[in-house]
Amino acid sequence: MDLKELLPYDITPFLEKGELNNELDFHRAKIANHRLRILSKEIPELKNIRKNLKTLLLNYETKHWSDVSKITEEQIRESDLAELVAEKERLEFLNK
Repeated sequence: MDLKELLPYDITPFLEKGELNNELDFHRAKIANHRLRILSKEIPELKNIRKNLKTLLLNYETKHWSDVSKITEEQIRESDLAELVAEKERLEFLNK
């Protein structure tokens, strides 16, 4: 099974590295996680991949967003922009 055909992003580097490095990766992983949730009902082999991706998402959120007193305006802007980029990529994937 080729994840590149099923998802709008190649999540293999995230899974191999064991971490998400930035907000764009985080938002891409969130979108991929949602899609994997839907696909894993039809393709049970995806459940483990989704579980690993969820762990990466949780670790990133804990590291970068758990302490409200340390969240900056710049961090929020970066997150908002990354979310828009990831969503645009998702829509382009769906329109192929």
